[in-house]
Amino acid sequence: YIFKKTLFAVCWYPGAGIYRHVRLVKTDPVHIDQWGVFVTTPEIKDDYAIASVNVKIRNNLTEKVESRYAVDIYDLDEDDIVGNKVATSDKKQLLLSSNECCTDSVKLKIVNPKKWSLDKTDRYLARVSVYNKTKLVDVYGAPFGVRTIQFTHDSGFLLNGKRVQINGTCNHHDLGPLGTAVNTAALRRQLLILKSFGCNAIRTSHNPPAPELLTLADKLGFLVMDEAFDCWEVGKQENDYSSLFREWHKQDLETLVCRDRNHPSVILWSIGNEVNEQYHPEKGVAKYLVDIIHTLDSTRPVTFGASYPSKSAMNGTELQVDVHGMNYAAGVYGGPHFYGEFLNKKGHEHLSGYSSESSSTMSSRGEY
Repeated sequence: YIFKKTLFAVCWYPGAGIYRHVRLVKTDPVHIDQWGVFVTTPEIKDDYAIASVNVKIRNNLTEKVESRYAVDIYDLDEDDIVGNKVATSDKKQLLLSSNECCTDSVKLKIVNPKKWSLDKTDRYLARVSVYNKTKLVDVYGAPFGVRTIQFTHDSGFLLNGKRVQINGTCNHHDLGPLGTAVNTAALRRQLLILKSFGCNAIRTSHNPPAPELLTLADKLGFLVMDEAFDCWEVGKQENDYSSLFREWHKQDLETLVCRDRNHPSVILWSIGNEVNEQYHPEKGVAKYLVDIIHTLDSTRPVTFGASYPSKSAMNGTELQVDVHGMNYAAGVYGGPHFYGEFLNKKGHEHLSGYSSESSSTMSSRGEY
């Protein structure tokens, strides 16, 4: 949906031992910044919804520009075919200084909105048109969904105000014998098989997902826990992300959130998995990372997957995240009643918790 000339390359970083996908996007000097359209729906009723469209426009010219932009919202079907226009804005004028990036927003009313859910994956497209005086110089499309999410202490997870039992799997990025290169058809097949088992949620363990996976989750009706890191400064293996964390964590986390925050399937941002720092709440690393995300997206809670929950979910680290994820809490690292102990602990009255990673063999080995 980025109507620009795009080149694609795969680069190998021998020091980190990982692949990086690089997209080179050619634009007009006056253009929507990378991932520069963010759509939220702060007000949702049965008969209308308000879509707030935040736009970031960049001027790379060495002169001032009289720029204008307009936003149109369309129906978007499962095959990404743009349908009827459901809302439109007037052109808004922006005076951009040389080499300046400007942020602005408009609010549009969608009448009788179709809400995104696991069964009805209705989506919309916010199309932003940018003009340099009267010349159209950029068009940017951002698919989004109208839906509400809430994690509660007493009623679990609510989607559009109704309780949904999250039945998820932790999915690594590879496709088995097909390898790690993105294969959209194989991803779709995998998700459909999981859906036939009753699975309705995916945790992207333990690194950012391919954009294709999130688009499929939007279309097929999955909830997604979008995970950034497997470790922070304290590593687990030689040359893992801990070697890059100090220099790159902020930029990588900001990139993840800005890239993925329009997907209605994403309900949780995850900042890590079984990190060593969870046992040292005094360092405040979790809160620091949570605050970075909150500056970019305040519409979703932030979590991480904690190992040994009977320790890390009771030492204060759990108070630094919005929702606490617990790995194997019903097994040897917590006991069968640990979730109740967590929710009933004094000071946890506002918290909600969930099993971020578990296995039936923890309590009934050999039985599935």
